[in-house]
Amino acid sequence: MKTKNSFRRITALAFAGMLFCQVGMAQLNQVDFIKGGLENGELMLKEYVTPWANSLGASLNGGWYNTAKPHKLGGFDLTITVNTTVVPDAAKYFDVGALNFTGGLQLTDQADNMAPTIAGPKGEGPELSYVEEFGGTEYPLATFNTPGGTGVGVLPMPMVQFGLGLVKGTDVTVRYLPRLNIFDAGSIGIWGVGLKHSIIQWFPGSALIPFELSLFGAYTELTSLADVNFQPSAYGVPVNLTSYTDADFDDQMIGLDMSAWTVNLIASKSLAVLTVYGGGGYSSTRANLYMDGYYPLTRLNTDNPGNPYVEVADASIVEDPVNIEVKNFSGLRLNAGFRLKLALLTFHFDYTLADYSVYTGGIGISFR
Repeated sequence: MKTKNSFRRITALAFAGMLFCQVGMAQLNQVDFIKGGLENGELMLKEYVTPWANSLGASLNGGWYNTAKPHKLGGFDLTITVNTTVVPDAAKYFDVGALNFTGGLQLTDQADNMAPTIAGPKGEGPELSYVEEFGGTEYPLATFNTPGGTGVGVLPMPMVQFGLGLVKGTDVTVRYLPRLNIFDAGSIGIWGVGLKHSIIQWFPGSALIPFELSLFGAYTELTSLADVNFQPSAYGVPVNLTSYTDADFDDQMIGLDMSAWTVNLIASKSLAVLTVYGGGGYSSTRANLYMDGYYPLTRLNTDNPGNPYVEVADASIVEDPVNIEVKNFSGLRLNAGFRLKLALLTFHFDYTLADYSVYTGGIGISFR
């Protein structure tokens, strides 16, 4: 009964992690960022998504091992792991006023300059006004608020992985999560591969050394997609389109592609059913955020200089407007944990110390 309950808890947490990730992606379907110009929108978008990009990257590099001892030839393990990252409080807001905006984008209230990131609290951020000057008069092209956060500063990320023992004290581990549709929030998929090799076997007198020592390296990719619905009518200004129809705006999408790699030296010591393990190494992540499809912007129509007005027109439609690399997260990592092995069944927990710390828990089966 305890085993069933543990499995249910981990499964529920895994599902919650996928849901939280996609809720965050779906939050971006409010693409008001681009109303203030594409360059300005990219500046805000980077600041907004960076905390979760770093959290996901830290999670992708976690949970790969729970012992330094490789399987024997043909041995294997199947493990469900949940890596949970805590976003630092300092990463829950960003200073809009500190961004180097171009053109006529500015805060409506200069004192209201702190906006929630995707990991910050719910509720709209500060209001911004985007204006264009013509003939000595400022015309408002758009007024909008930065989006609120998700209120989720703790991000669980599930992993399902399979390890197989090869020759010469070497394991290969594969993790895979097929692309899943999470309700109306979009889809998410993960794959990765890792390699562990015992180096203690090459030491003189290795049979007398009372612990295991291995090198481990891994690479993981995550792909997440969410639908966007941003129509020309969102601005509340005249829409004068001749080359586009409503159907042209139906294929809008926002995507996040992430890659992460890590290299570690790991050690472990087993005492009956208990294994204590730890490791240290280096990890790095890269995140690319992009928007596909056609999106409407506004422009100031000055064809009649005596009567300028703001509109959405063919000339203000943009295609695939955003493709940015989010700030890279790289650095040293240290972790320690323990594993309980009851016959074939294993339970493990560890903590990874880094800029974005990770708590890892999992359950699995292990043979040989």
